[in-house]
Amino acid sequence: MREREGEREERKRRGRKEKRMERKRESLKEVLMRRDGLREDEANQLIEDVKENIRDILESGGGCEETEEIFCSSLSLEPDYLDEVLFDLY
Repeated sequence: MREREGEREERKRRGRKEKRMERKRESLKEVLMRRDGLREDEANQLIEDVKENIRDILESGGGCEETEEIFCSSLSLEPDYLDEVLFDLY
C-alpha cells in the first residue's frame, strides 16, 4: 500500500515537472515589458542599446565578463537571457 502511494506521488511530481518544462520561456522583450511596464517599442530600443554596447565591447577586444556585466547592469537581469542578445548581434 505504501509503495503504491509513493509511486503515485512520484508520478504526480514528474507530471508537475513536465508541465513546468513545457511552459514557453518568456523572451527578453516579454520580460522587460511585463516587469518594467515598457511598451514594445521601448523594450526593443532598450535591447538594441544593450546590443550596441556589447558589440562595442566585443569589437574592442572585451570578453565574456565585460559582456555579461554590461548585460546584467543595463537590464537588471541575470545572464539567463544573454544568449538572445548574443545570437542576434551580427
